[in-house]
Parts: sequence; C-alpha cells; structure tokens
Amino acid sequence: MGFKSSKVWPKIGLGILMAVSTSQAQTTVNGAWSTNGGGGWGGNLGNWALNAPSRVADLSLSLKPSATATITRNSRGEIFSVNLVSGGLGYTSPPTVIISGGGGYGARAVATINSGVVTGLKLVSKGGGYTSTPTVTITREVADITVLRSGSGYTGVPNLFLVNGGAYTVPPTVTFSVGAGATATATRTGGAITAITPTAVGIGYGKLGTRVVITGGGGTGATADPVITGDVNMDVSANEATDTLTVTGNAPANGVPVEFSGTDSIPAGLSLTQRYFVVNSSGSSFQVSLSVGGAPVDFTSNGSSVVFTSSEGLGRVVGYVITNQGSGYTSTPTVAVTDTQPTIPASGVAIIEDGRVTGIDLLTGGEGYLDAPHVRFSAGTGDTAIVRCLGCSHDCQS
Repeated sequence: MGFKSSKVWPKIGLGILMAVSTSQAQTTVNGAWSTNGGGGWGGNLGNWALNAPSRVADLSLSLKPSATATITRNSRGEIFSVNLVSGGLGYTSPPTVIISGGGGYGARAVATINSGVVTGLKLVSKGGGYTSTPTVTITREVADITVLRSGSGYTGVPNLFLVNGGAYTVPPTVTFSVGAGATATATRTGGAITAITPTAVGIGYGKLGTRVVITGGGGTGATADPVITGDVNMDVSANEATDTLTVTGNAPANGVPVEFSGTDSIPAGLSLTQRYFVVNSSGSSFQVSLSVGGAPVDFTSNGSSVVFTSSEGLGRVVGYVITNQGSGYTSTPTVAVTDTQPTIPASGVAIIEDGRVTGIDLLTGGEGYLDAPHVRFSAGTGDTAIVRCLGCSHDCQS
C-alpha cells in the first residue's frame, strides 16, 4: 500500500485546499506567499503560530494496492499482449491502463474488474514503432485521507485537490505526428523483385502520403504500394472440432489479414506472432490460413482470444503489393518507406481544465498534409485524485 504525506494550504477567498508534495510546498505568512524552509514546516512553523491569520492543515494519503502487468512486444515493433501479474485490491471501477515509453505509441489496453480486483486485461490497439518494450502502469485508487493537523481559518467545507498525483498542472506539449519507423526487406527471384516483407510496421502512416522507394541492386523499375491499416478488434471463440472461429456479428471477409492477441486461453495451433488470412467466412464464423485462399489452420484445443482485423486508416505499414517487379537486379535492393508530408508542420497548445486536456488551440495549420496526422500529448505525472475533505467545518477538525 502506498503512503504519501502532504500539506494543505488555504487559497484565501476561494475556499480551496491544494495538497502538494512537501518538496514543492508554499506557505502564506500575513497574506504573502513564501517558499522559505524548502517547502517543509521548518522555520515557517513559528510564523504560522505567531503571525498568520490561517494555519495550514496537514494530511496523509494512502492508496489501495495496485494491479500489475507485463507487456510483450513483437519483432515488428507492435504490442501483442498485456499480461496480468496481480489484480490489486479495492477497485470500484476499471482502472486506466497506461502504456508508455519504448519509442512508439498507439498501444491501448482496457481492464476488467470483479469484486474489486482486476481480473483481465484486453489489448484493443497494438500500436507501432516500438523499438524497446514499453512500461505498463495500472492506476490505483485513494484508500484513505487522514487529517494529521487540523489547521484553522476555514470558513466552509473545502474541496481538496490532490496535485502532483498525475494531473496536468501545466499544458502538455502537442505534437502532430506523421509516419515513422517502418522498415522492410525485398525478395529477389532472378533479376526481378517478387516480394517485400515488413520487418517493422512503424506508426502514423497514411495511405496518401506514404511512398515505397526501392534502390540499388543493379536493376531498375521495381515499384510497390504499401498496405496501411488500423486495428479493428473483436473477441473470438474457437472450436477445435471444426477449426472455426466465431465472433459476435459478421465475420471478416475472405482474404482479410488477421492477427491474434491474448495469452489466457489462445487456441493451440495459433501463434501470437503470425499473420493469418481469413478463409471460408460465413455468417459469424470463419477459418484462418497462412496464405490467401490456403488450407485452414488445424486447432488442437478450444480457446478464446482477441482477433485484430485490418481496416484502411492511419497507422501501421503491415504489407506491400508489388506493382512492378522490375528487371536486371543482380543483388537484393534496399527498401525505404517514406512519408512525404508535411512541408511545414502544424503547431498548437493544449487547453487544460481540472488537470484534463479539454481542447487544442491551433497556432498554425501547417502545409503539405496529405493525410490527417496523429495528435499526441506529452505525458502527465499520473492520474489526478479529486476528493472532498469530509467532515470538515469551520476549523476542518479531524
């Protein structure tokens, strides 16, 4: 269980208490703000006792035990599983799952709870561009706030705002991101380029601004188009007797590429790192194959998982379509994936209210965008807890 001691200062005239970490404490002495004493009580205690019309209240804060998890990244820079390690205690609503770091972005997961414990984590977007394994953090709730020193001078029941607990206290940086991080290798057969295989899918690409550039190898004329997808995910159950997968609603169409996530009960015979293709789609059921129109994969156990299907959108470069094989290649050429946009980036600043981003003030619209960029915000310091100082009246007595 976490524990943090905080001090609370009245903001005169507004009836608001602001709890801040003691390393950043401020005091008012005869109406003037001061940071003397390094933010602790120190020499300011005498000033409070002798001169100040209002005395600070001193609180302690405890947190409920947090759920924990690990995360797994594949070789292409995507996240393909978030694995629950411990469920924590005392959750009254599903916590936020924060995936940060690793050089990429876009991965998201959601939690489910039962009787106050996190019982499952579902990956809803794999993201891309991760060059190392990111960190996963599951938020926790406030367990208790204890009044250690009651203070004086409060004229009504105050609201208690816990800052430095994760809210944005200053507007975060806003970034308008385009494609980055995609890499690929070419396959040469004789003097022609017959395939291009993604080695990293990247993130932030749009189908209008992305170009595939093939250079070197001694030949000419090879060209390819990128296959750029976003994530559409759905829960599936497997039947080993028929090697079929069933979803709620309509199954994806034949030929659609799909991938799987989740480690709790994934059907034996499927791999989390393999891309499959839908075959024999009918109603809400379908099978998967290692190739378009190929033989169905044989399941050796029942199970359930999350299947990701590809939808056109701003995101990951998951494949390449050869539009011209070229000729004369005596060695394997180099493949580069470029985003031609923008010529001038857009810029803006975030608008925050009560620690949350509520809007963006666009400063410049930029020039040369062919696809809508991803809008990204720099990280805050965690989640903000906003609680009320219950049982407090004139002197906020404990």
